[in-house]
Amino acid sequence: MNMLRFHAIRWLSRSAVLTRIVKNYQALRVMWEREVRVNNASSLGSVAQLVHDTEAHKFLGSLTSMYDILYHQAEINKEFQYKVV
Repeated sequence: MNMLRFHAIRWLSRSAVLTRIVKNYQALRVMWEREVRVNNASSLGSVAQLVHDTEAHKFLGSLTSMYDILYHQAEINKEFQYKVV
């Protein structure tokens, strides 16, 4: 599983990061759930909360909507700034 980080300068990085999160969503969920299960859930409050928050359909809908919007925005930006990118 390869992940990317947001970069302060590059507007294209946001689309790439969200693309990677959506692509690796199942693997991320398994990793977080395993971490909570293996370790004491109370000692991993933030991970347990993350597991809880990311399983909701509202989260998935928001994530995929942002992914779709940022992907198209990045494609438009590439087209307008093709000499720079």
